[in-house]
Amino acid sequence: MEMMSAMGIPQEDICQVVLGRSGKPIDAKTLRKHFSEELATAAMKANVKVANALFCVATDPKGGSRAVTAQIFWLKTRAGWRESPPRDIQDNDPFIDPNPEL
Repeated sequence: MEMMSAMGIPQEDICQVVLGRSGKPIDAKTLRKHFSEELATAAMKANVKVANALFCVATDPKGGSRAVTAQIFWLKTRAGWRESPPRDIQDNDPFIDPNPEL
């Protein structure tokens, strides 16, 4: 049940597979009553597991391209890095030296 909640499965769908004492699916109210802690923490626990796995890949010195991909993803999502669109170079661009030395 906790894993289903962590994966974002709607509570109404979870109720269809969680059976009560009668052997029939429980309703959403009963699910929330008896599994409130699991429902409240499941997504966070899953995020911690995924973040830890990503962190291990990103910091693995032998991770190769997997590590680079993980590092880029981490920096974009956690560190706020972003790709900037290509800039058009203008004659009056302040970053271009108008008198370059040859």
